[in-house]
Parts: sequence; structure tokens; C-alpha cells
Amino acid sequence: MKKKIFLLASCLFAFLQMNAAVGDSFTYQTDEGIDITFFITSEDNLSIKVGDGTNPAITPTTTGVLKIPETVEYGELLYEVKTISAYAFKDCAGLTSVSIPESVTGIGKYAFQNCSSVTDINIPKNLKTIGDHTFYNCSSVKSIELPEGLTTISQYGLAKTGLTSVIIPSTVTSIGTYAFAASKNLKKVISRIEIPFAFGKKAFEAISKTAALHVPEGTKEAYIENGWTTTVFSGGVVEGENTPVIGDAFSVTNESGATITYVVTNLDNMTVNVGNGTATAIQ
Repeated sequence: MKKKIFLLASCLFAFLQMNAAVGDSFTYQTDEGIDITFFITSEDNLSIKVGDGTNPAITPTTTGVLKIPETVEYGELLYEVKTISAYAFKDCAGLTSVSIPESVTGIGKYAFQNCSSVTDINIPKNLKTIGDHTFYNCSSVKSIELPEGLTTISQYGLAKTGLTSVIIPSTVTSIGTYAFAASKNLKKVISRIEIPFAFGKKAFEAISKTAALHVPEGTKEAYIENGWTTTVFSGGVVEGENTPVIGDAFSVTNESGATITYVVTNLDNMTVNVGNGTATAIQ
């Protein structure tokens, strides 16, 4: 009798899997042992999203490395991960690294807010929008590569991060209010936008006090006219990605073989300091 019940249950489960519908959810365990909840978004295209847009897709106390798979098998069918829903990993402060597959084209608001221990996040090349608060308070992330094709950085999207520099792709057409605000270590912003536009209120408020903006050749005046001024970037607005600015550090090895670190202090007089005032200048 028990065998019959088990067989019946197995057949019922298989039947339900074979008749999966849009909105159905299931849990998949990654190679790292993390359970992620997925939701079917299309049966025709066999696509799924991470999370339901309201609740976390993993246990908030999860720690370690998170590798979101590009494809997931369910019901003998292979589904492609296309979206990370809003709130999917919000407040998952124990995560240390996040790998997002190239199949993802959308990341919802608050998706990674307060993932304060994450040091590394890759952004998929087909992403068009960074939503509201998407990476807010990812305070341990020091670098992030924004892909060409990205069009929108929404309000607070990259605020309060640990970024030290960032390249804004030429395809960006909108930067929201407080988009990079309170990223206090952000010293170098390279914009590849050829036709600058006015950005959201205080988009770069409270970044590094010596932050400089690097813009394409021949566009400096247009940037200043659109509000990208030296009152926002106290390190100045300069043309060219590799143009030196005040605060830049570089190292030189002398004839004795000692490597000494210098910091640019004045561009008009072309002067430097030995060391940055906080660490030993000689290596």
C-alpha cells in the first residue's frame, strides 16, 4: 500500500511539473548550497525571475558567495534566468560576493540594498536600468563595471557604496536623485557621455572631497553648463580619462630601487607631496 501511495505521489508531482504555469514558484539549490526561489515568467520563452518582487529570494541570514545560475532545470525543462526581482537579496548582509549571469536584463529596486559585506558584484552586459536603491549601502564594493547599453541609473541606485572610481557608459541618458550620494570614497568619475544632460538633485552629494570628473575631449563646457560643475566635483572637471587631477597618487622607483609614492597637490605649479599622510610612502 505504501508503495502505491509513493508511486501516486511521484506521478502527481511529475504531472504538476510538466504542467508548470506562469507564476508558479520553485526552489533551486546552487552549488554553494544556497536555496533560491524562482518564479516562472514565461512558458513560451522558458524564462524565470529571482524572487516575487516583494520578499527575499533567499534566507536573509545566508552568508558567503552567491552565484545565480544562468539556467535552471525544472520539470525536465531548462529555464533561463532573465530578471532579479525587487527586494530579492535586500538586507542579506552576510553575502560576500555576487555573480549575476549574463542572461539577466533587469534588476529590480532594492534588490541588493544593505548587502554591506559584498566586495564583488558583476553587472551583466545586457542590463539597461539600475533601479531605485538597487545597490544602496553596498558599502564594501570598491569597483563595479557598468556596461555600455546601460541607460538609467535611478535614484539612490549606487548610493552609499564603497566605490573609489566609476565609469559612466556613453549610453546613459538619466542619472537620478542621490544616485551616487554618500559614496564617500568615490574620487574619480569618468563620464563617456558625449552630450551631457542635467542629472538628478544631489546625484553626487557627499562623495570624496577631492573627487574629479573626467569627460570626453571638447565637452567640458557643456558639462559645466548642465550642472556637472566644480562645486560638485571639487577636484575639477577635466577632459580625458587619464588627465592627472589633485589627489592622484602614483609611484616611482628611484635609482636605488626604492619605490616612493607621490600625491599630486597642485596642477598649475606641478607640485606633489611625498606620501598621502596616512601610510608609509616608501616600499
